Amino acid sequence: MISGIPKVTLTTPDQEAAKSFWIDQIGFDLVQDDTYGDERWIEVAAPDGMRLVLAAGQPGTKGVGPPNLPTSNIFFTCKDILATHNEMVERGVEFHTAP
Repeated sequence: MISGIPKVTLTTPDQEAAKSFWIDQIGFDLVQDDTYGDERWIEVAAPDGMRLVLAAGQPGTKGVGPPNLPTSNIFFTCKDILATHNEMVERGVEFHTAP
């Protein structure tokens, strides 16, 4: 069973401006700002611990993962991924691949 949403991805054409907005104006904490090859991964955290991933791209586009893989801008959490997958399949959810 899905137990929460710890992260949500927001796409932005200017990661530095978005980082400044969420930290300096909204008051979130910087959790991670790292570069992986040509990609930059920025995470900021709300006071309750929920995180925003500030991904490069135009708003409304997929900002995380290779373009040929199905992904979501919402990260879910659960205690047992295989049991959750099986439960979702039983409810009629179709997955491209198993976890």
